Amino acid sequence: MLRGEAEKDGRRFLAGAVLTTERENRSDLWISVSAGVVIAMQVVALAWVVSSTWFKQDDFVVLFRTTSAGGFPGSMLTVHGGHLVPGIVSVFWVLRSLFGMQWWAFVAVIAASQAVCSYLTWRVLKSFFRSRPISVLLLVIYSASVLTVSANMIAMSAIQYLPMQLAFPATLLLLQRYSRHPSFRTAVVTIAPVLIATLFFEKALTVVPFVVILCVITPLTKSSAATCRGRLRELRTPLAMLVAVTVAYAIFFPVFTGGSKGQAHFTFDAVAKFDLGPFLKNLVPSFFGGPGQFDSSGSISAPSDFEARASFIAFSALFVWSMIRCWKSIKYWALLLAMAGGNLVLIALANRTWVENMTRYMSDLVFPLVLLVGLAVLGNSNDENDGYSPIVRKVLQRSKALGLVLIVVAGIFVVAHSGNSQSAMVAGMKFAPGKSYAETARRTTETLDDAPMLLSQGVPPKVVSGAFWGTSNLNTTRVVLLPAGLNVRFGSVVENPFMVLNDGSVVPARFDRISRPISTGAGCLNVQEMTTTTLKLVSSPIIWGWYGRVRYTSTRESKVALMWSGPNTVIDLESGSHTIYFPITGGGNALTIGLDDSGVCLQEIEFLRLRADQ
Repeated sequence: MLRGEAEKDGRRFLAGAVLTTERENRSDLWISVSAGVVIAMQVVALAWVVSSTWFKQDDFVVLFRTTSAGGFPGSMLTVHGGHLVPGIVSVFWVLRSLFGMQWWAFVAVIAASQAVCSYLTWRVLKSFFRSRPISVLLLVIYSASVLTVSANMIAMSAIQYLPMQLAFPATLLLLQRYSRHPSFRTAVVTIAPVLIATLFFEKALTVVPFVVILCVITPLTKSSAATCRGRLRELRTPLAMLVAVTVAYAIFFPVFTGGSKGQAHFTFDAVAKFDLGPFLKNLVPSFFGGPGQFDSSGSISAPSDFEARASFIAFSALFVWSMIRCWKSIKYWALLLAMAGGNLVLIALANRTWVENMTRYMSDLVFPLVLLVGLAVLGNSNDENDGYSPIVRKVLQRSKALGLVLIVVAGIFVVAHSGNSQSAMVAGMKFAPGKSYAETARRTTETLDDAPMLLSQGVPPKVVSGAFWGTSNLNTTRVVLLPAGLNVRFGSVVENPFMVLNDGSVVPARFDRISRPISTGAGCLNVQEMTTTTLKLVSSPIIWGWYGRVRYTSTRESKVALMWSGPNTVIDLESGSHTIYFPITGGGNALTIGLDDSGVCLQEIEFLRLRADQ
């Protein structure tokens, strides 16, 4: 009898174990399916949103560098706005070479890259919080981030920040793999994500101190050592390699970019501009699906005071809950604040302006934000000592159904708030006048037999959203139209100039005079006693992009240098009689003429302004 009862108990135990395993397998399946749905919805929504816009702002400059003199690979190592970005230039060159100015190719790269980032993020979340509904909620918070979407709306910004977003979770996953199966090969591969990401943005080096400190304060796997020293000893090879890469690049970067026109000038006086605005008004609200207001350009956030305060209060509540759960969770908050503070210091040292409102400046912190807040509030499932206090255990003694309902409600709130925020942002950012500008230029030039010779001129502010207005080397028709492969040529000295109207139409140039023509009848302006001449101005011009007209006769090829209060403008002269037009910078009433050949006769000079009307 006893033996029979024992056998029945054994069968019941086995049946219960099998039933539990089947239930857990079904639960894991549903969790995985839910995570997959979240990632798919994020990628589809992102692709749809980004596909509604076109190239803008920095995109034109990078595209121009892949097509202008030097082209590719010569432009790979040029400094762009203080950044050394050979990876970005390479991606732009490849996509433009294969697909021209087809925006869908860039959309595909952005959406696919974001899908990989989100998948790796899910892998990391599951490794720390197990396969359960709360892990999916954290994935929802990450996927719904307005900061990530705003960074992805401009091609250069997306291709700059996405490799760094990928480097965060990829490095952690490789370190977890090394912890389970240590080998020198795995250690070498661990440095690859950061090393590759630095080719797109040197800020990717900030990943290294994050993962090093995270390895110190918490175990990455269940098999990790229990002490800080033990974990560092286990991971010493890959961590040492990561630190070596960081130090090497930190030395290489200022040496290579030193003296460059685009070099960032770090001054400690700029620290006075340190501002918590990006943290309080962008990063903190992003955890709850905000910030919820954007201005007409779409890229600048302006959360209401109510939203900023509400987000901060909710964030503070999470902090208090984490302290009640386990006072040791303070280490995760400290790391988060250190990362955010370091980010703000870098922004201040780089002397960036409008930083409080630039959402993309904090977009690389979305993954650390979600992971560290999750660790602080939920605890690390790989750490046996990271448990719940008796008070929290009593509070959590509720039905699983209630917990699931709360998670679903929180997820719906985040998605709804994020959707509302992003709809306002997209409404402003989807407008891409550069597309109609380039298409109109293409349509009008295709009807011409010969490629018109265009003088570079300022682009209407709406085409580049005002980002480069005032920097004449960037906001020109040459920068915007040359990459599009139009039936046009650009020249600095032109006999029959064409211009581009505000709508993109290419037409013969029209000019307004800003000076009276300087002429001596049959004589030459450049006789020795007339190297300096006085201009009679029609109006008082500002120092900006004006144009000159010179009528001359020359017996041979030569050069003339004209200085009109600005830098010298050196012009190549052909032999024969010609009337030429050229851009010049300057202002005032004194004109200095310099010639390297006596066989040139300058007969007439005047200064003009392009007329942009019909």
